[in-house]
Amino acid sequence: MTNKPEMKSVTSSMVDAIGFDDVHEVLYVEFKGGKVYTYEGVKAHTWHAMNVEGVSVGQFINKTIKPNYPSTKIEG
Repeated sequence: MTNKPEMKSVTSSMVDAIGFDDVHEVLYVEFKGGKVYTYEGVKAHTWHAMNVEGVSVGQFINKTIKPNYPSTKIEG
């Protein structure tokens, strides 16, 4: 397991913060309530698409991340 990267606060009804380890291609998502999950195999272009202004982080996670990448709960 890699060390959690710097987390970026986001405006979302379901997510508090997101972070990305580009070396290991791991997305970190801190959900409301404090649960943190990792998603492995996420490419940098997917991370960048998630950070485009106007993109709903919650919808992006539900439609693009959860169905396509294995997750592991690491906190909470």
